[in-house]
Amino acid sequence: YIAPTMTQARSIVWHSPEMLDAVIPREAILNINKTEKIIFYKNGSQLRVCGADEPDSLRGVNGFGFVLDEFATMKPQVYDEIVFPIINANGGWCWRIGTPKGRNHLWKAWAVASQSDEMQAIHLQSTTSGVLTPEQIENARKTMTNRAFRQEMECEWFDDEGIVFRRIAENATAQ
Repeated sequence: YIAPTMTQARSIVWHSPEMLDAVIPREAILNINKTEKIIFYKNGSQLRVCGADEPDSLRGVNGFGFVLDEFATMKPQVYDEIVFPIINANGGWCWRIGTPKGRNHLWKAWAVASQSDEMQAIHLQSTTSGVLTPEQIENARKTMTNRAFRQEMECEWFDDEGIVFRRIAENATAQ
């Protein structure tokens, strides 16, 4: 499991009672290394919790499955130069998940998977997923800007995310 930073990874997976304690049966666990954030299972597999803030620290890992959470905020090289070569060599898998942040590398991965017979792309909106209650969704709709609600709750892709200056080409003049 890889989050954009190790701090995020610890918060999302390691410290959250809704995550590990709720989904991993204790009888499946052989040992837990709390310092390195690794769970060793009796069947020989492992769960490593990592951050992508130092991509080169992920090199050399021969994982079979990867979850890249909040992939839109990671450097694209994490998948392109580190994860993909590993799963390509060993027949593994990777989930690239997150909230849209413009038409960046997460959007590209989603668009490619949407057109592929070998990959799967899922567009999971909060209003239809069942994860949030109707009251939570309505509260978000009332308290967030329309754009933020559409991006964060409806997972809409916007073309101009991160653009500070718009329409530069058509407004530029040479003197």
